[in-house]
Amino acid sequence: MKSFNFILTILLSTLFLSFNNIEIEDVTNDYELKNKVIYFLSPTCKLCISKAYDINETIKKFGDEIDFVFVFHKGISKSDVKKYLNSFGKQKKKITSIFDVSNELAKVLNANITPSVFLLDTSGAVIYYGALDDKEMSVEFSPNKKSKSYIDEAINQYTKGEIIIQPYKVPVGCVFRQFQF
Repeated sequence: MKSFNFILTILLSTLFLSFNNIEIEDVTNDYELKNKVIYFLSPTCKLCISKAYDINETIKKFGDEIDFVFVFHKGISKSDVKKYLNSFGKQKKKITSIFDVSNELAKVLNANITPSVFLLDTSGAVIYYGALDDKEMSVEFSPNKKSKSYIDEAINQYTKGEIIIQPYKVPVGCVFRQFQF
């Protein structure tokens, strides 16, 4: 997989070439050498809506040591994104939102499912990709329902210097409707 630095270079190049392709909003992170968690999300996808609580909990746990990036694909309205981001309360400040209008980042990472998540190390190497947790098919919001968070597990294993036991877990969700290469 390509490194985050390479991906960020592509994003910035695309921004300078065409502001219509990718828009970065709410950039509060300085992109120092931190691990990155990149979520591909859609605020109109019932699974993504049901995952907001769990994603917020992950940001609460790791937000000081990891940069969180939310990528929204072509066809998503800014008003839907703002409404979705507001559900993250205080944690919203720790999220960088990217509108990947031409799917440049999705192409580089070969992402086409929402929700899906990538964990990148400080060098930009992808060290986990896939499903958020083991309740992917549940669209019911239930903060008290225990589940296994694959991304939390991967972050914990990596930060402890352990081998990530499951570096890939098949993401289950909505295929980007507008996804075209």
